[in-house]
Amino acid sequence: MAFHSVAGLILLVLPIYAVARKAAPPYFALVSVGALLIGIGGVALATIAAGRPLLPLDLVLTILPYVLLGTIVFVGAGALLRRK
Repeated sequence: MAFHSVAGLILLVLPIYAVARKAAPPYFALVSVGALLIGIGGVALATIAAGRPLLPLDLVLTILPYVLLGTIVFVGAGALLRRK
């Protein structure tokens, strides 16, 4: 569990830091948006597994595919877009 937390924070903070330092193009910050989405989905699932859900199970399972799709779109866009 500790590894997931550290990896999630790195994926959230590092792209924003790189964009702020102008070491990466601005659209690379979209990777952080994708990381935030997957983090929210992970927290929702973890609280259900812990027995103290933040949201009802039916709602989490209903929105989870859309959260995962958003994650793929934002991480992919942030990683693959190029300057013209």
